[in-house]
This record gives sequence, structure tokens and C-alpha cells, in this order.
Amino acid sequence: MKKTRLNTLWLLSASSQKKYKFSEKEAFNYLDRFKAVDFLERQYNIAHTLSFSQMVSDVAFFCRKNGGGL
Repeated sequence: MKKTRLNTLWLLSASSQKKYKFSEKEAFNYLDRFKAVDFLERQYNIAHTLSFSQMVSDVAFFCRKNGGGL
């Protein structure tokens, strides 16, 4: 994964951590478990053009669609 994609994933993880009171590890594991990491890797060319808040909302929706409870 390229550095810019890793930075974006880290920012999404940190945002989830703050919003849902996760530890850093829990936030990343949640995103990974509900396939947001794979989604971001596949859709990065589109995702990075969105506002950060829209990207966070879209990733949260994607996780819920894949069984996430938040």
C-alpha cells in the first residue's frame, strides 16, 4: 500500500478511535474486520477526492453494510 493510502487509512482509524472511543488497535481492527481496509485500497482513486468527513461517513456505512454495529 502506498504511503498516501496508509496515511488516509491511519486518519480514518484515528477518526474512528475518537468518535467511537476505541483504542488505536481496536479502531484499525474494526476497519479491517468489516473490510474497510480492502474497500479503501480498491476505491482509493475515488475516495481521496471526497471530503474527509464524507469519506469517514462512507466508510462507516460500508462497515455497517458488512456487519459492523457502529
